[in-house]
Amino acid sequence: MIRIENLTKSFSTFRAVDRISLEVPQGSFLVLVGPSGCGKSTMLRMLAGLELPSSGQVHFGDDIVSDGDRGWMIDPTERNAGPVFQSYALWLHMTVAGNVDWPLKIAGMTKPDRLARISEVLSMLGIEALAARYPNEISGGQQHASPSLG
Repeated sequence: MIRIENLTKSFSTFRAVDRISLEVPQGSFLVLVGPSGCGKSTMLRMLAGLELPSSGQVHFGDDIVSDGDRGWMIDPTERNAGPVFQSYALWLHMTVAGNVDWPLKIAGMTKPDRLARISEVLSMLGIEALAARYPNEISGGQQHASPSLG
């Protein structure tokens, strides 16, 4: 679970993120949408540990991973999390299922767990029928639905 409490990020006098609080249950996907300049990337950077909050806290499960009030955060490499930005890359030599599988394999998941997660993600995105296709065999919209998810 991710819990964010009163998260704020200021750059000089500009407040990019202003006292955001929310909870994301374990196993859920967090999607941030909004107009340019509203703080989406800044929020993702704080979740990933690439940006120290000005104030507030980020919790992963029971652990505090960033505390802007105290001015510290856990190193990004120790969070087991990372943002997926709209600029993405699909591995052209891998199928859609292979593109979903690769980060799971790198993360050390067992093959049975990976296969279950691939099936779950493809089903959730409604692209099960595309599992065996390569990126050059699917449309641009389908490619946007199938970047590597971990």
